[in-house]
Amino acid sequence: MTPIVSKSLAIASLLTCALATSAHAATRPQYGGTLHLELQAAPAEYAPEILATREPPSEELTALIFDRLVCLNGNGEPAPQLATQWEHDSTVTHWVFTLRQHVHLQNGIGLSPAMVMSALALQNAQWRVRFNADKLVIDTQQPQPGLLYELALPRNAIVVRSGKGAVIGSGPFRLQDWTPHKHATLRAFDQYWGGRPYVDVIELALGRAPADQLADFAAGKAQVIEASPGSTAELQRQKLSAQVVPQLQLLALAFDPRSNAVEAMPVRRAIALPLDRTAIAKQMPLTWLTPTLALLPPWLQSGAPLSTETVTTVTATAPIAPASDADLRAARADLQTYLRASSLGTIPAGGQPPAPTLTLAYDGTDLTSRAVAVQLQASAKLFGIKLALSAEEPGSAPGTASGSASGSVATASSDAPPDMRLRYFRVASPDCATALLELASRISPEALAATRKSVSATNALPAAEQHTGLARIATDRTSELWLVPIAFAPLIRVFDDHIANRDTSALDTLHIEELWLHLSQ
Repeated sequence: MTPIVSKSLAIASLLTCALATSAHAATRPQYGGTLHLELQAAPAEYAPEILATREPPSEELTALIFDRLVCLNGNGEPAPQLATQWEHDSTVTHWVFTLRQHVHLQNGIGLSPAMVMSALALQNAQWRVRFNADKLVIDTQQPQPGLLYELALPRNAIVVRSGKGAVIGSGPFRLQDWTPHKHATLRAFDQYWGGRPYVDVIELALGRAPADQLADFAAGKAQVIEASPGSTAELQRQKLSAQVVPQLQLLALAFDPRSNAVEAMPVRRAIALPLDRTAIAKQMPLTWLTPTLALLPPWLQSGAPLSTETVTTVTATAPIAPASDADLRAARADLQTYLRASSLGTIPAGGQPPAPTLTLAYDGTDLTSRAVAVQLQASAKLFGIKLALSAEEPGSAPGTASGSASGSVATASSDAPPDMRLRYFRVASPDCATALLELASRISPEALAATRKSVSATNALPAAEQHTGLARIATDRTSELWLVPIAFAPLIRVFDDHIANRDTSALDTLHIEELWLHLSQ
């Protein structure tokens, strides 16, 4: 066995835009107070192992209640959490972890190795997880050099269920009240192994649209909020302090593999191919959108860090040329051929195949998503496809329409799941293979299985060839057109000036347990 060496990885630097600051004389941390935090995510569950089957668990919410074996430090490198050290054999298939001692769950019971083993085994059927005294052993069928990065994902949080089915963690805050989609109250866990958090209580508002969050912040109802990529001008106007991490979210068109209407490649291509990404970015110059044809941002693909820029600087990128006329003609012909074949026997002589009607859901509170949805609708119409738009609101049931995007835009009225969705996918890991696996898991179980198999084969290649192998995997997933990259967008947070020690990690993991408030004297 050889001790694991942390992998040094160049990742996106945190860009801090201090549009207005307020200096405080107090520098000593203070205990107490209530932190009001708002998120656009509106989960119905807070247990990561349940969320992982439907959507990526919230990094912020998960880290407050649950611990993991390994976390990521400020440089995006694996660091101890419930595991204090680890080692692996030369094949990188046999891992041994030393577990932290004297860790308590939030119900006062000690965390046992068996509890950790059960939690990890539930989420990772492809691993053999066992324990021996204070050692946890994970055996993988194939070499897995990125195992630490997988263990640091929110879905691998250590979740324990009591005899009554209650979900319990060992994190810095314990859940006191939970209203699905709407609200959570968290209270500091006094017995936390890492030391009691400074803040007493966190009032967490869920499913809050960006505009509502800004209004709550202005009214003093919120102290930490998320801002949409299109809100830069408003932040400047209000002279608010914001922290911005460029290219941390991928805006993509996700086709539903369960929909029979989009199972054929010619249909997906007819919708995806005409989209003009560069035109979208030009329509919204202050959003920091980076048009892309790739699933992973350049800093993750190349290992090179992003440069720090001012808040008013638009990230410079090479324009992406729209599809050629020849490619569009070929896509239109393929679509007509498919439609005729699938409608065989129902088309009158000399008639045209019926135009398919599909549904596209998008975030009705996000101007960028709305602009892309409208452009997709217009270009699909040129191919004879009727695209009905469904503007969803945070916290609403999936597929619920909230009104037309514009006076001339047809909207979906059915409660059936949409055939496709415009979604933001947060970069899950600074490890390329792990990030690809998480994206594949959002496509379908089949895509995840194929990606995992390809990653395993790539891990067996010489180190100099692995980067090319991972790039090939990303290209394969993109070419299938189940997940169509559109643009990378920043993640923006706004902080009240009374919040101190507001450092975030390179992936913008907000360490709320380390925040403290300048309390009134």
